[in-house]
Amino acid sequence: MKKCSKFLAGLLALTLAISAFAAPVKVQAATKTTTYTYDQKNGVAYQTAIRATEHSATNYSTSVYLLHEGAYITGLKSNSSNLIVKATRKTKAGEGGAIVPAVKGLAEGAGLKVSQSIGIFAKKKGTYTISFTVKNAANKKVCTKKIKVYVTDIESPTASFSYAGKKAEDGINMYAILSKKGSGKLSVKASPTYKIKSIAIATTMDEKNEPVYKTVKNGSKITLGTQTNYQMVFFTQDISRSDGYIYKSVSGRSYDLIYPTTVVKITYYDTKLKITTDYLRYIIYQNK
Repeated sequence: MKKCSKFLAGLLALTLAISAFAAPVKVQAATKTTTYTYDQKNGVAYQTAIRATEHSATNYSTSVYLLHEGAYITGLKSNSSNLIVKATRKTKAGEGGAIVPAVKGLAEGAGLKVSQSIGIFAKKKGTYTISFTVKNAANKKVCTKKIKVYVTDIESPTASFSYAGKKAEDGINMYAILSKKGSGKLSVKASPTYKIKSIAIATTMDEKNEPVYKTVKNGSKITLGTQTNYQMVFFTQDISRSDGYIYKSVSGRSYDLIYPTTVVKITYYDTKLKITTDYLRYIIYQNK
């Protein structure tokens, strides 16, 4: 790995920490951003379709959320021997608690009680179907659901990402480019089965510490940001003492990066899942 890799990994980790506090850019209600659906009648939230990579095993390919305490999934199976499926991690809410879905807003306020992860391993590329049955606490069948699985050799919607003639490489560097040039041509190429809908860059943050994006054309010349210092982000929470007294705790974080970092937000349309998703990449300006 190149000499800058360790430095880049550390800087990228801090940059990712900042982006974690930034709310995603709002999209129109008509834009579909997830395949999750919620069957309120039967109390089941699940993905109708997912992607997977050939010859790559993962224990958490998708999760099924159940509304009723004591409910569980059974009869999990694949329609092909080339797709191995298994129910893996199961999470139950504590007394009076609820599961928070991985997808923001999914069944919000529904008080989900169970989260069941499903792991898969695909031996070959292709399109497969996973099916499972939901049963209640009395072991009575509630419903049967199916999930379509698209298996390809594509690991990222981004086929290539380059700035000022420098291309992002494999590993940690595929998400960021370290450059000594303050301006240059930005170029992004989508992987097969993905389409680029738009590209935007953020060189500054607003008063809420959220990236301020502006749309740019693919292949156009951009100017990198020069800011490294970001204001304090405050968090407020109520803390209860054993004597019943409740008080507010306020904490905060501020950031001063080693080098200015420009965030590149690429919006893709997934032609398989029929959803629109944002992916972030970073250009780190090595200006000293």
